[in-house]
Amino acid sequence: MAKDTQSAPASATPGELRTLADRWLRRMASIRRASPLTVKAYDRTLSAFFAYLGGSPELADFSLVQLRGYLYAMHASSSPSPATLAQTVAALRSFGKFLRSEGFLESNPAAELRNPKREKKLVPFLSQNDLSADKTPEFAPDDEQGLRRNAELELLYGSGIRLAELAGARRSDLDEGRRRLTVLGKGSKERVVPVTGSALEALRAYWDCLAAKGVPLPANPPLFVNANGAPIAMRTVQRDVKAALRERGWDGKASPHMLRHSFATHLLENGADLMSVKELLGHASVGTTQIYTHVTAKQMKEAYEKAHPRG
Repeated sequence: MAKDTQSAPASATPGELRTLADRWLRRMASIRRASPLTVKAYDRTLSAFFAYLGGSPELADFSLVQLRGYLYAMHASSSPSPATLAQTVAALRSFGKFLRSEGFLESNPAAELRNPKREKKLVPFLSQNDLSADKTPEFAPDDEQGLRRNAELELLYGSGIRLAELAGARRSDLDEGRRRLTVLGKGSKERVVPVTGSALEALRAYWDCLAAKGVPLPANPPLFVNANGAPIAMRTVQRDVKAALRERGWDGKASPHMLRHSFATHLLENGADLMSVKELLGHASVGTTQIYTHVTAKQMKEAYEKAHPRG
């Protein structure tokens, strides 16, 4: 493969690109406080790029020629979706920005990469009937896992928070009197979200169970813990949500993010304004929130065609 050394310093050493990538990922996790999922996704992207380069990648390999070659190879080998390509470009641009800001490159060649056109897909969500309160099963006071599943579902759906926000929240973040929860979102931005009465009841029942069982907890415990009192793993929450929805009769795809989508969709269906939903979700731009208006508009069209005598 051709080397484009124009933007790399002459002192580049073999394998230095991987070392710098590891430094950048550690900085994202510790200083920028990016979510673990984001750090893992960026690590996978860079690892795949380095595998494409082969050997021990040098700074000179982070060039526009090689970057475009990699994206072309992705197209040819697996026909990735526009969303996957956009995530890849975002990771490469961010890493290039780090290299430039630290003085390793004079310019960021990844800034020249074009964003692929992304299809606007309707987000998956559950209906209000699927999540109605009368479908909530009864749990015994000592059913720790059942009570935990129920509390997770109630909080995710009732407050519209992200999976990582739920896993990172602690009891001190919850104001029970005002029914508010402070969460740390993307970019380490704090926001306050409302908490429903049913979510509070579910949390109290779960915490009462932990206390009765003598589960060891730190001074300021997480909202949800494992059997040893440590913060619950996000994969465990994902499994819990799937199980909780099965308990309510749902047999389709299930994930914490679907509950977040359902939260936003149901608010708009019931008359909430778009800007309020944007703030509740913690979106940086209202454009991100607008996809939910496509969902409700599609539903209204289908309802009209089904119910109107001239439809």
